[in-house]
Amino acid sequence: MKTLYKWFLTRELGGYIANGVVYGHSSPNCADGSMIHTSLIQSAEYDGERIHLYTLNSDYSLSIGDLDCECFDALRSLRLFERFSREFGLMQCFPQVRDHYIELDGWINDSNNEINGRLHNGSFYIELFDEYEFYFHKGVYRDLSGKMIFYPSVTEYMVDSRGRMTATFDYILEYVPYRGRNIEFVAYSKHALPDSGFLGIIKNSGSTDLNIRFTWGKTVILAPGSEIEVSEGMGLALPLTCTTQDFD
Repeated sequence: MKTLYKWFLTRELGGYIANGVVYGHSSPNCADGSMIHTSLIQSAEYDGERIHLYTLNSDYSLSIGDLDCECFDALRSLRLFERFSREFGLMQCFPQVRDHYIELDGWINDSNNEINGRLHNGSFYIELFDEYEFYFHKGVYRDLSGKMIFYPSVTEYMVDSRGRMTATFDYILEYVPYRGRNIEFVAYSKHALPDSGFLGIIKNSGSTDLNIRFTWGKTVILAPGSEIEVSEGMGLALPLTCTTQDFD
């Protein structure tokens, strides 16, 4: 059975698609734990417990409790889901969806306020998760004026001079994801992050250890649920356990 975790709807090409972390898909391009988007949704049903979406190529059985939102904006995603429900005959489940999104909006606001209170101007917060594509969960940058900028995903992938796929969000941070939960932060903007004594915070919100190397420092083993404050020259002289990028 195909399902999506942390899923939400977006409007694309005059219709609707679902986005989320996939499990149970038969395609080699949709490995368990990968962030995907579906093809256009053709029809939808609610069986009293789960929402079933039928696309051009697949069908998905989804939990309301696993709903997430686009760009940390729960109320916008709620309004879009209401429109979708009217068009696809899902108003029966909309009260549950509404309650879920209102609760999610409160949690997001509380979380953002907590993160804002811990950052300085010109610093970042990033959450990594072992089951997400390239380990990225979310990022926050508090700019030099104090404005909070949120990143639900990396903004760009590129290939460096050594042929490695490198991820970035607005060139504030650049990192190379490897297999086996190994991550190498290779560069940061000294304009965006001017305080070398406090560049920001990294949290492991997954379920297994992450091996994190800083090319400006050393390597840190970050346990599940823990976090570190990042500075220049931090870490221990430990090697990564894997430096291959074959994620298939």
